[in-house]
Amino acid sequence: MTVFESHESVVTEAKKVWEDAYQKRRSAPVRRGYNSTFRTQIASKNDILRAAQDDLRFLNDYCNQMGWPTVWDDPEEKTVDMGSLKKKEEGG
Repeated sequence: MTVFESHESVVTEAKKVWEDAYQKRRSAPVRRGYNSTFRTQIASKNDILRAAQDDLRFLNDYCNQMGWPTVWDDPEEKTVDMGSLKKKEEGG
């Protein structure tokens, strides 16, 4: 069974993305590092989170193209109400 066979398999893959990101974040440093012995960068907690969100956006885009419900609510896509100016209170 591939990831893209059904909506349920995409949901399962999204859960795996979150679980993998959580496991990687637990041992990741707060700041990005560099391993001079192996000449590789060490991902920070924020790097891991951004990579997981990118994967989840991809899965959401696929669900949208197939006409399925999305698997993740992206916090950056929510609209923010700007509010309105308060009127001056009378007598004050």
